[in-house]
Order: sequence, then C-alpha cells, then structure tokens
Amino acid sequence: MRSTSVAAATLTETVRYAISLLAGACMSASAALAEDTGSGPDPLRFGSGDRYVMFAPFVQFEIGHADADPDDFLDGIDDTRVQYRRARLYTDFKFDRFGGEFTFDLATDPDPTVVYGYLNYAVTDELTLQVGQQKALFSLQDLTSARPALFNEDSQSSALQPGGYLGVATVGATALYGARNWSVSAGVFGTDVNVEPFGQGTSVMGRATYGPVLTDDAAVHLGLSLVGTFDPEPALSFAGDPGLDLFSDVSTISTGDFTAVESYEAANLELAASVGRFTLESEYTLATLDDREKGSPFLHGAYVGLLAFLTDDHRTYDGSTGTFDKVEPKAPAGPDGFGALEVGGRLDYLDLSDAGPDAGTEIAGTGILNWYLTEKLRVSLSHTYTAVMDGPDDGADFNASLLRFWFTY
Repeated sequence: MRSTSVAAATLTETVRYAISLLAGACMSASAALAEDTGSGPDPLRFGSGDRYVMFAPFVQFEIGHADADPDDFLDGIDDTRVQYRRARLYTDFKFDRFGGEFTFDLATDPDPTVVYGYLNYAVTDELTLQVGQQKALFSLQDLTSARPALFNEDSQSSALQPGGYLGVATVGATALYGARNWSVSAGVFGTDVNVEPFGQGTSVMGRATYGPVLTDDAAVHLGLSLVGTFDPEPALSFAGDPGLDLFSDVSTISTGDFTAVESYEAANLELAASVGRFTLESEYTLATLDDREKGSPFLHGAYVGLLAFLTDDHRTYDGSTGTFDKVEPKAPAGPDGFGALEVGGRLDYLDLSDAGPDAGTEIAGTGILNWYLTEKLRVSLSHTYTAVMDGPDDGADFNASLLRFWFTY
C-alpha cells in the first residue's frame, strides 16, 4: 500500500510539474504572441471545424497575508501563506453535435481532483443537454469562469449558494437554452464526484437571465436563480471568512452544523452591467432551511462591485449564457502596448444571526487592481477588510491582502 501511495504522489508531482512547465513555456512566449492577430493556428487544438480536441493549461500562483484584531481573535492570526491556487488542464472536445469537457487540478493536496467531467449534446443551436460533473446553475459569479472573474475571490454571500455546500462543481443533468440576449437553464444535481456524488441529497435548481440592453458598448443583465436541496447529507453549515481562500480554515462568523436538515431553499437575484469602461456586478441571496432540531432560520447576504478600466478597454457580455467574457486587451503588453489596467471595489454583507446566538453578521470591503498584460497573462492585487457586526466576536476585524499571478490559456 505504501509503495502505491508513493507512486501516486510521484505521478501527481510529475503531472503537476508538466502542467506548470507547459504554462511557463506559454508564458515565456506570450510577449511574442501579444502582437498575434489570432488568425494563426492554435498549437494546442487538434482537428478543425466542429470536430476537434483542445487543451488549455491554467495556473494561478498567489501569496497572501492576513492579520486580525484583537490579537486573540481567530487564534491570533498574523500569517503569510503561499500556494498554487490552481494547476489545471482543461480538455474540450467536440464531434459535430456531441461535445464535452474534462478538467483536473493538480494543485489540490494530497491528490488531484476532477473539476469538470461532462458530455453534452446540442439538440439545436440554442438547446443543449448536458450530463456529468459541471457547475451548478446558480449565481452569476459562480457561473462566470475563473478566467474572466472580476475579483480574486467570491463574495461572502457565496457561502449561501450551492457552490458553498455542494462543491465547486457537482454531478448532474441539465438543459440549457440560450438566445442572443436571454437564457434559461434547469437541472438536477447530486454532490461533488470527488466526495460522493449520490446518496447525499438531491438538488433541483434553475436560472433565467435577460439582457434588456445589449450593444457593442453596453450591456445590462438581470438574473434569477432558484434552488431546493432535499435530505442533504452530511450536515450543512454556513460561515463567513476573511475573504481569501488561503485562509479558508478561518471562520469569522458561523452557524455551526445543522444535522437534521430536511430541505434547504435559496433564491438569488442578479443585476450587472458593462457600460464603456465600467462594470457593475451585484447579487442578493436569501435562504432558509428546515431543520428538525434547530427550526427554520432565515439567512441572507449581498454584494455590489464596481470596476473601471483605466485603459481604453471594455468587458464584454455573453447574453446566451448570462455571464461575462474573458478580457482581451486592445493593446497587449509589448513594444507597442501596456495591456489593460482595471481598478475596482466591492462591498459585502452576510447575515447569519437568525441561526442562533453563536452565529453573527459581518460586512466586508475589497479593493482590487487587475493588470491584464495579454489575453493569457494577468496580475491581481487585492485587499479585503472584514468586520464582525454581531455575534460572539462582535467588534473584531480582519485584514487580508493577496497578490496573484494568472496564466489562462
């Protein structure tokens, strides 16, 4: 058994190194690619037209620092941590109307994890059926992939959304319909395939979006998502955090465990816009659960974020999926360009106080600077201040700073 585990660990490190090496080679070549018009062949795409296989490495490396006040809050956290946040290899494929994706991440310890693994079939140009490990159909910030993510981390209200308790992606079957400026999707889900996809409850969820304004220079997005989770196992719990995945082991406020949950229901309202150099993203999540021992608390949270490009750039929007697209700088970094520079801020609110005296309420503020050197390279610097407003640690606060380097093929 020991030799098997050692061999598996060696294989993991080898593949992780290979992905990092591949990403590093692409990063080294990015300056030359910056002036590429995009008309040339993709070296990691094999096939043509509607029959192809495409590989895309994705690496995030980050360093963060956090401290708390008072000093004894959260065990006196004053720490600097470094990690490979992601070391993924995306594999997309298509054969006429059939397609799918398989993605695994080597940055997870101790073993690699399957992030996505699904097949789909395009019934029509608008309607697609999809089955396998995929994103849950809930929340603009969750469905916007990591590549075009506006902020380094999701908002505090994401703790109430399916991604917070089912996993980043879940096993399920979905139907997705997307037109030019609206979309409708619905699905049935289990839980993360890396844990136990079945036998831990069933979630039914759906999302609808509409873009009342959709031009080359402006887009307005409205969205509504609903989810019902029935007989979840194991226990459910909801918590706030300092705003950094690096310190995910720290909870600023928490409901504790609900061990006798019969159902969990949540709704999410979305309002977003991209107008010229400005981007607005906001959501409000409200949730309740039925626990045989602790009753039916009402939990809710919200955020609003506003960003602006300092360069002549614009964030585009895809009305058929109700999500933002990846940023492509008009003048990539190189002899004739600087890339795209974006600044922004976000306010968060999370209220878990109805879950009992040991829970609480908190607010948070995040400032961020995004520098998109090229379509593939990005550097982000952010700082988050979190303050507990109610609960056992009322009056405590937390500061967390993060520097992240992105390579997104």
